[in-house]
Amino acid sequence: MMTKAFVLVLFYTIGASTLWCQIEESFSDGSLAADPYWQGDTSDFSINKNFELQLMADSAGASFIYTGFTLSQNADWSIDFRLTFDPSTSNQLRIYLYLDSENLAQANGYYIELGESGNDDRLKFYNISGGVSQLLSTGTSSFSSSPAVRMHCTLRESIWAISSIDPDGNHHEEMVIDGISGDLAGTGYFGLLCKYSATRKDQFIFDNILVEDPNMIDVKPPRLLDVEISNPRQLILSFSEALESSSAEHSDNYSLEALSSPGFITLNQALLLADPSMVQLDLRQPLTNGEAYQLYGKNIRDTSGNAGAVTWKFTYLLRQRLEAYNVLINEIFDDPNPPAGLPNAEYLELLTLKPNVNLGDLILKVGTKEISLPDQIMQRGDFVVLHDPAEESEFSEVSGSLALEGWSTLVNSGNDLQLVTTDGRIIHSVSYQDSWYRHSTKAQGGWALELINPKDPCALAENWRVSENLSGGTPGFENSVLDSMTSLIDPGVVSVLTEDSTTIRLILNKNYLEDLAPTTFSLSGQHEVITAVVSGPNQNEITLVVFPAMRRDEEYTLSFPGLSDCSSTAFSMDPVGLVLPSLLAPGDLVISEVLFNPKPGGYDFIEFYNASDKSYLLSDLIIGNLQNQDTEKLNQAFTILPGMYVVLTRDPIQLSTRYQVPHPHWVVETALPNFNDALGNVTLFTSRGGKVSTIDAFDYTADMHSRLLKDPEGVSLERIDLTRTAQDRSNWHSAAGSAGFATPTGKNSQFRSEGQSGHWEVEPRIFSPDGDGYDDFALLSYREIETGTYAHIKIYDAAGRLVSYLANNQSLSTSGFIQWDGSTDQGTRAPMGIYTFFIELFNLTGRIDQFKASCVLAMRLD
Repeated sequence: MMTKAFVLVLFYTIGASTLWCQIEESFSDGSLAADPYWQGDTSDFSINKNFELQLMADSAGASFIYTGFTLSQNADWSIDFRLTFDPSTSNQLRIYLYLDSENLAQANGYYIELGESGNDDRLKFYNISGGVSQLLSTGTSSFSSSPAVRMHCTLRESIWAISSIDPDGNHHEEMVIDGISGDLAGTGYFGLLCKYSATRKDQFIFDNILVEDPNMIDVKPPRLLDVEISNPRQLILSFSEALESSSAEHSDNYSLEALSSPGFITLNQALLLADPSMVQLDLRQPLTNGEAYQLYGKNIRDTSGNAGAVTWKFTYLLRQRLEAYNVLINEIFDDPNPPAGLPNAEYLELLTLKPNVNLGDLILKVGTKEISLPDQIMQRGDFVVLHDPAEESEFSEVSGSLALEGWSTLVNSGNDLQLVTTDGRIIHSVSYQDSWYRHSTKAQGGWALELINPKDPCALAENWRVSENLSGGTPGFENSVLDSMTSLIDPGVVSVLTEDSTTIRLILNKNYLEDLAPTTFSLSGQHEVITAVVSGPNQNEITLVVFPAMRRDEEYTLSFPGLSDCSSTAFSMDPVGLVLPSLLAPGDLVISEVLFNPKPGGYDFIEFYNASDKSYLLSDLIIGNLQNQDTEKLNQAFTILPGMYVVLTRDPIQLSTRYQVPHPHWVVETALPNFNDALGNVTLFTSRGGKVSTIDAFDYTADMHSRLLKDPEGVSLERIDLTRTAQDRSNWHSAAGSAGFATPTGKNSQFRSEGQSGHWEVEPRIFSPDGDGYDDFALLSYREIETGTYAHIKIYDAAGRLVSYLANNQSLSTSGFIQWDGSTDQGTRAPMGIYTFFIELFNLTGRIDQFKASCVLAMRLD
């Protein structure tokens, strides 16, 4: 039953009379092949556990189902539908009221459509003729946000009239169209067409479809379909049709009997709701937990005067065993200063996802401190805002606030939070950090951290974001960042570490609130996983013990045949490779990219590449800026596999929002030394037994960026040739604009390798310094140069004018390259044309050699 619904009413009359055959479908029989018989893409639909028709397609597409009926002179339609997303042209619903053919390319008829570009999403009414659609009218109300609609359509006197009732019971006239003619009487089809993307392939839901003749004499009394317990003193009754108000609201027509302790509950009132098929019963005495009840109804009439009796048996269960994620930590406010508009006090908001939850069954853990929650009954969707009793005045206007005795102060930089049952089972666990805010300014205080998708509660940082509400948060109300239709985040491996020959440590991007079965994992080479123990503040670290012991330098594959997420949905995850790590030596890792001047609010990052064929432990490394003697020990559990571009940064989430990150699991969140914008040093080194070994080092200055770059903020320096020394200034260049000005975890946009033939050559011969990542600079490469050789290199244009003094008494190695980015000595970009490199070599013996090479500087013509 849909408790919140829009009611859509449509009127039309057709001037013909034929045999009538109605459709009545509640899906309670669990079949699409019984009466009525549905045809079309029925394999894309299923009947869910709530006996609703639900789209369950395999991938993006469009699915159409239909069933036949015979149209009379007048007709009524009604249907419930729920779209758990915001409609659009890519995710759209059509309800075909009448079609004379199941072939949509040829059919004639009428339909209603919901889903368009923008945020308006109004109901649109169409005529279809020979498969071609014509818009007849557009409604007045917007249904842009996850609409739940009960639509009732009635055909009268050649008039179409469409109205709706919103979830609060307010009636809205959408449109009235008079004089639409057409011979529609006869056998036809009622149909549903869902157009959907891959993320919405299961988010169209339908129920209670009825097509009938209003002229047919109604002789059936109303049927009781459902009884919902709103709270211990209130019941909501749902009937099969609209009721006559006087009989529906006569409280003597209802009685409620407690079966185990004979006696009747007194009713205060019976109230017919805005949906005339629903009645609210208010009870004088509350229901008793665990008691079985029998509801009786008599003399309840429909609008045609048919009276009948109904009965319904139910049991009221107040307390239920709490399972994982039944109650969620939904909003966190740990730093009220500086204030943005929230109470000037800390709070935690909980969200209940199960009916009849008693908070007294839970304990809140803040760090190591345990705080028992008081008895309070919560229903599904309820919020409770926990706070310090000393701050109660701050929460006087906050809905659902609850002063919690024993409140523990929250740490501003992050906290380990858990909800556990009184018998010790974890219900929800969150260990957040300031980086989860994804906003460096708001992370300083005054803004709350909100859960994005409560349907994916085991997701970690990716499922939290700073509030978008102007007051700074939404205590007691729906989160401002709520997006329950966001695709669930697939489980993934953040890092894998072989700690020793029998122990593997995994960090996943989701948490698991209890130890996993060893059969969840499989290790190659006839090794058996003995235990899989979950630990860590976010319950996402899994330690595997394997037997027999693994061997060094032998490759293994770890797969996940039994892994599922917190919704018990099984996922197919790619296996990961494992080896016992080796000890680092100089040159095994090379610094490949450095961002030392991020945009405001951003963070530095350092990228290095594993150039060897071995694997190493990140925890063996120390990173430093030796110019200011600032170092950081890297303690993260992470294995550096061959060919990995590993990125170190303080905020991986922010990095992914600013740049393309092809391998997000190669990004490691860590503190870094302070890297100055003007100049600095990046050094990777190890320290064992007091012996320091430098793995790679790079001294940078801001003027190493291209002189043609307008603004170096947010632009990384990329190493051109990973096989050449990092201390060669000409071996670095600004990342290409076409690549987003940085390429964390990916191959550098400016990657080149040293020339392989001849003494001197220019590559490419034609280059275009426009920042598009393709031939942005020319490399003057050389090889087989005598030791102790120096160079003067000048560049002339076609008229013989000096453009750039590229090298002045520059000492050369035996092979290498020198870069020209197309700039002149004045710092401007040289114009298009042919340029000649004049190269003069000399050594201390007085030998002088001269060479020439040429290239073409080209530009894109707009």
